[in-house]
Amino acid sequence: MNEQLLFFKDKIIHGNDLEIIFHKDFVWIYDDKPMPVVIYSLTNCKDLAKVDFTYIDVHNDGIIVETRQQNNQSFFETSDMGNVKVTIVCDKIVKREQDYRKEDFIDLLKEFQKQRDDEYETVKMLSDRVEDLKKFLDRELNISERKRNQADWLSEDKKHFLEGQQEILKKVIEVIKKREQEDFQKRNQQQTLNS
Repeated sequence: MNEQLLFFKDKIIHGNDLEIIFHKDFVWIYDDKPMPVVIYSLTNCKDLAKVDFTYIDVHNDGIIVETRQQNNQSFFETSDMGNVKVTIVCDKIVKREQDYRKEDFIDLLKEFQKQRDDEYETVKMLSDRVEDLKKFLDRELNISERKRNQADWLSEDKKHFLEGQQEILKKVIEVIKKREQEDFQKRNQQQTLNS
């Protein structure tokens, strides 16, 4: 009995013969496994047209692959986390492991682009939030200054409170601007190193 958690990638059908391709992990740029692709070659499969491959790893959360011999036949069986099973009966099963194929590198590039785009969207969202925060703080600072300057009837304690509030707002704005400046300098240094 041979079990391993794998992720379904593709199938290739040649008449009654079948190759099922799995990855040991999700395709991603930092994958350091030396042999990340597992291929099962099944020879002379029975009722291959009736096999519904959409049930193999429906949720893309990994499956257990089991191969066994019984009554001079080979059984290839997958079961996912929800215990949905797909069984294929054939004459012979050969398992081999290999490095990524050309198609896998294309997927790797697509995943890298997706990760980059996701990161860009996250950075843009956070940048927009920082801009909104700066606008809010500037508005609050202006309101506070206006109250302090125009309201002669305020008590000294209230004026002192408003001055303290203004100082806090100024410091927060200063910290945000300083951090933005540091991030800008780091990006420029990184771009210079990459050039």
